[in-house]
Amino acid sequence: MGRAAGLSALVAGAAHLGWRFATFGGAPWWLGAPTLAVEAIGWVACALLVWALWTRPTAARSGHAGLDGRPDADADADVDVEVVVRCRRADPGALRATLLAARPVGPVLVVDPHASAALATLAVEFGARYLATDTDDVDGIRAAAELVTTDAFLVLDAGDVVHPRAVDVLSPCLADPHVAVVQGVVTGLDGDSAEHGAGGRHDQQFERRALVPALGARGVAPYSGTGALVRTRAIGGIDLVRSASETVAADLTASLFAAGWRIVACDGDPVVAAAPLTSPIEVEDALFSHPEVAEVAGHVAPMPGGVGPMTRAMLLVNVVEMAESTSR
Repeated sequence: MGRAAGLSALVAGAAHLGWRFATFGGAPWWLGAPTLAVEAIGWVACALLVWALWTRPTAARSGHAGLDGRPDADADADVDVEVVVRCRRADPGALRATLLAARPVGPVLVVDPHASAALATLAVEFGARYLATDTDDVDGIRAAAELVTTDAFLVLDAGDVVHPRAVDVLSPCLADPHVAVVQGVVTGLDGDSAEHGAGGRHDQQFERRALVPALGARGVAPYSGTGALVRTRAIGGIDLVRSASETVAADLTASLFAAGWRIVACDGDPVVAAAPLTSPIEVEDALFSHPEVAEVAGHVAPMPGGVGPMTRAMLLVNVVEMAESTSR
């Protein structure tokens, strides 16, 4: 049904573009041509989305174990894994929750750009290794990869809760030697946060549950950070930018594709419950540093309670105009 609806939309859109090209909708050419160009770009974007969601039958799902503990017979899950926990904020409570959940998964490396004594003490308390990165290395994945001694590592953010069988679900996909990253399904830990809309739906629900798994079936999923199982040797030698985690994720994705690696994604049950961002400013910063949405989100309010630069600009215009009218 979904495929039929997508194809119908593309056919109807192509017919509309043909009519627009032939008549410009009765508008003069200087107005009809730009309108046609905008509509054509929209049609291409719709076609790309239909292609992305058109999952092939032989997807990355083959071979991975489910959370029920019943892996396929040919799955090879014998992969040594270390857990890398990134601390975006110096919050001992959030780190403690993640360390408790990660205990059954494997040894843990805590990456802290804040060099917080409280976080270092907590890491020692839980028997985890601790790495204080440079203050400008907020993501820290490259520095962590240099210390990891296992075949792969699972990326988490402090505050996330990982399923005890997450590695069993993701690691069989690494049996393909061309796979660099296996992106697991992530869900929101809290149903009421700055990242949730008025109806309780998470801002990234469509991306996490539909788009990323569909792209992962083709080996072209984006690396999304938390919930990703990364082959350690795949990122050796890659010179990543030092910026926010979303920017580093985009840079790492592009670098892996350029080197010939594949990024796959599993669907099904979530393996990580991610701690939500609680501040609208944090959500807006994350959206604007993400290259896939920055250009579009820059013109609108990215979420309830937050506003984009276009809104700010118009508010300033209104203030100036009112000030000028009052001074006359």
